[in-house]
Amino acid sequence: MAWGGRRVLRERNVVFYLSGVVVSGFGSSAVALAAGVWTKSLTGSDSLAAVTTFCVWAPILFGPLIGTLADRARRRPLLIWTNLGMAVVLLPLLAVRSSDQIWILFAVLIVYGTSSVLLDAAEAALVATAVPETL
Repeated sequence: MAWGGRRVLRERNVVFYLSGVVVSGFGSSAVALAAGVWTKSLTGSDSLAAVTTFCVWAPILFGPLIGTLADRARRRPLLIWTNLGMAVVLLPLLAVRSSDQIWILFAVLIVYGTSSVLLDAAEAALVATAVPETL
């Protein structure tokens, strides 16, 4: 029995969906890595650089609760508005210039991690509508 990957990738919606997931995943990884490097360069502390990763990943502990929000909302508007909201939430990072302001980075990363959990839950539910049942 063949996997049928070629049939799946012929579907326009599937290609759009998978392309978006790949680009989004790359961007999220880049933000997490850059935040750690930025923290290290501002503070000189390896421990605080590690805290940036914790801030991004800690909201996963509340995944079931956050995922409930994704289950109760219409997914397409949720994805659109959450991504637009994150664009606004990232703006305070422009104010971070010294180690005294590193708390701004941590706060933004906690919100960023929470939105990532929400987006992952919504995307997982959306894949069922993007990929036809026959595939």
